Amino acid sequence: GIEKDLWIQGIRESESTALLESEIDEGMLCVDIGANIGYYALKESVLAGEDGKVLAIEPLPESFERLQQNLEMNDTGEVETVNAAITGKDSTCEMLVREDRNVSRVMTDDERRKYREVETVESKKLEDIIEEAPDFIRMDLEGFEAELIQQIVEIDSQELKMFAEVHPEKMNEVY
Repeated sequence: GIEKDLWIQGIRESESTALLESEIDEGMLCVDIGANIGYYALKESVLAGEDGKVLAIEPLPESFERLQQNLEMNDTGEVETVNAAITGKDSTCEMLVREDRNVSRVMTDDERRKYREVETVESKKLEDIIEEAPDFIRMDLEGFEAELIQQIVEIDSQELKMFAEVHPEKMNEVY
């Protein structure tokens, strides 16, 4: 997974990293949904600088713990963390949890009958956790992107930049 790539290559997804670096400016408010262990949240924090802020959202408790450890070890400034999945309601939801945790995702009703690797996590609506309109949103939701885009459309942001890792094959499974 991510940690192996970083250990061996020192970078994760070089093209995505370069694109992210070209789009974030000093002072931006960045929201990282599906932050995992914090690779992109750390990059966003450095790029947004002291005048910027990052909101890193990760639903899985084990990954969230690693995210917080990585942020602490790297002495990041303005990074706020939220341990929740972003769904259409403030409640709980079930996530399909895989051994390679960066491919875990929120489950649909049909999937609940198929899989046993399930973890219940807190869920929130995006509008309930962001306090101001972000300048940049990065998301990696393993097939749940379409669900979240519906919430992003409602955000009042004039020049929102969005970076979405899209998984069409998983979206086909889900939808």
